[in-house]
Amino acid sequence: MHHNSFQLDEPLSTEKEESDADLFAGNFLLPDEAFQNQWEEKGALSFVDRVLTIKLLYKVSYKVVLSRYKQMFSPEFNVYAKFASDYAKKYNHNLKDHYEPFPLERPTAIESRLPSLAKKAFLSEKLSFSRVQHILGLTIEQAREMVWAWKEL
Repeated sequence: MHHNSFQLDEPLSTEKEESDADLFAGNFLLPDEAFQNQWEEKGALSFVDRVLTIKLLYKVSYKVVLSRYKQMFSPEFNVYAKFASDYAKKYNHNLKDHYEPFPLERPTAIESRLPSLAKKAFLSEKLSFSRVQHILGLTIEQAREMVWAWKEL
């Protein structure tokens, strides 16, 4: 992207050039329409699980997904802090030292169809809170957090 920056006696890139490269990669790997469709489709999942599911689907880092979220939906929102906080609560890890959740070399999947159906039925008042809790096998507190997140995002 920055042809003139490659000089033998200078550092490989500046912070601005790195930011430009990240922006290009994010848009290339997660185009607007595809990202928006996936974000909406995974709407029943918690914020953290939505990010991780899309990360695994597109084989990118969680930071790429967060960057695209910030660009498309909420430029002022500190999405990185929210993700770190929610991730620490859910997975008991602080994401320090360049930790990448669910590395790509490890095959894994996060179930999204059943929560999506439960969300749709709950929001259309076809399922009660207790049925959502039972169907998804959640504690009352977990179900409350999930339902609250459905209404929040």
